[in-house]
Amino acid sequence: MSPVPGPLAIKDIWRVMKDVDLDAVRTQAKAPFEILIVSDDGRDAEALAWTMSGDAPGPTAAAAQGHGEPVVDDLHPWLHVINARAGVPAGLPSPEVAIIVSRTVKLPQATEAVRDHFTRHGIPALTVIVGPHTSAATVAHRSEMRRIAIEHIHVSALAALADALIASTRAEARLSLARGFPWARSAVFLATVDETARANASYALTTGIAETVPVLSAPVAIGDMLVLTKNQLLMSYRIVLGTGRDGEPRALIGEIVGVLGGGLLFRQAARSLVGLIPVVGLLPKVAIAYGGTYAIGRAMMAWATDGREVTADTVRKYSSEGLERGRRIARSLAAQAKRGPTMGARVRGWISRKPPQA
Repeated sequence: MSPVPGPLAIKDIWRVMKDVDLDAVRTQAKAPFEILIVSDDGRDAEALAWTMSGDAPGPTAAAAQGHGEPVVDDLHPWLHVINARAGVPAGLPSPEVAIIVSRTVKLPQATEAVRDHFTRHGIPALTVIVGPHTSAATVAHRSEMRRIAIEHIHVSALAALADALIASTRAEARLSLARGFPWARSAVFLATVDETARANASYALTTGIAETVPVLSAPVAIGDMLVLTKNQLLMSYRIVLGTGRDGEPRALIGEIVGVLGGGLLFRQAARSLVGLIPVVGLLPKVAIAYGGTYAIGRAMMAWATDGREVTADTVRKYSSEGLERGRRIARSLAAQAKRGPTMGARVRGWISRKPPQA
């Protein structure tokens, strides 16, 4: 059997990442995530804007301090409050999303008109219904991307709002959402980790089928190591940028590798050996591809958001959690693969495919 590749050396990290446009990722992260917030008379929209502004004092606190009603400039600069009865003001920025706030499931006429105006102009509409309502309150209108219901306009509702924003807006804009609004970071990072882990699991399934052909096993294992590592590094880079960090990409990647340690980041290379066991090793390999990526992502979240050290105990905790999730993902992906093209067709497709480039 051909020699099995070992873990990548630190000096090879930049070679692995050289074809990824990290500057473009950083530019996306630093772009403003503009949000229009609309309610019938503007008051609920303003209350939600204060809540989303984080550390900014709300209207009640400002009044108690003798400052009177807060002005719009005190709100987060990416939030723009609209009084639906007054119509859509001119000169608004191009937003990522419009949040429609209503106390009733059936929107007031003026609010509905503003929502439909945004929809016609290609702006995703997320509707937030406030108050005690039945589950029918969450059924989205055809003009809405999504609809959620909350009891009160309060910080406790921000987690649900973050999930809804992620589901309503472009994937490329998520980093700027996390960077601008700390309360959205956990939801954005968890979505990023899960998507990357699923992508790595899917890739491992495809290459794992090719590895059942002996002549391909060692080359595919090398390709696995490079592709999975690249995805894990890019995921980590996104998480770091999403917390508000900045700097030259090469320096940030180096810091990420230093924090994670070669052992965690490159353990995937050694574990790719599991995939060299024909058929029997396929599902474990897929589970490990998901679980290892998940563990790295969660460890990076703990370090980047909370400043926690990445310890062996941390790695074990997230690896165990990720592997359990990975087993479920592996079974699901394998079931989907059985309903698709035959194994022979997949292998022939792999053979004809251009090999991954480092």
